[in-house]
Amino acid sequence: DVARSNLRDRSLASPVAGKVERRFYEPGEVAASGAPVLSIFQPDRVKAVFFVPEPKRAATALGDRLSVSCDGCPPGLSARITRLASDPQYTPPILYSRDERDRLVFRAEAVIDEGSGLLPGQPLSLSP
Repeated sequence: DVARSNLRDRSLASPVAGKVERRFYEPGEVAASGAPVLSIFQPDRVKAVFFVPEPKRAATALGDRLSVSCDGCPPGLSARITRLASDPQYTPPILYSRDERDRLVFRAEAVIDEGSGLLPGQPLSLSP
C-alpha cells in the first residue's frame, strides 16, 4: 500500500484532454505540491481575447455570435462571446478626459467553434 501511495503521489494526470504545449519542469525536477507542471493546449477550447470600444459596448452582450476570419482560416468560422468586462479600461498611456472616451475599451473573450484548427496567438478579425 505504501508503494502504491508513493507512486500515486508521483504520477501526473491532466484533468483535460489536449496536447502538451509547454513543460515547466524537466523530468527529475521537484515541483511544489499543486504547482503546474505542464501547459495543456485544448484544440476544442480556442478563445479569442479582444476589446470592445466604448461606443459599441451597449450593443454587445454575452452570448453574441461573431464571425471569425484570418489568413489561411477556413471560411464560415464563428465564435460566441463568453466573457465581457464590466469595468472599462484605457489603452495605455492615457489621461482620463472626456476627449479620450473613444479610446475606452472593454476586454472580452469569445470561444471559437470546435474544429477551427486555430492556434494560440494567431491573429484574427472578429465582427458581429
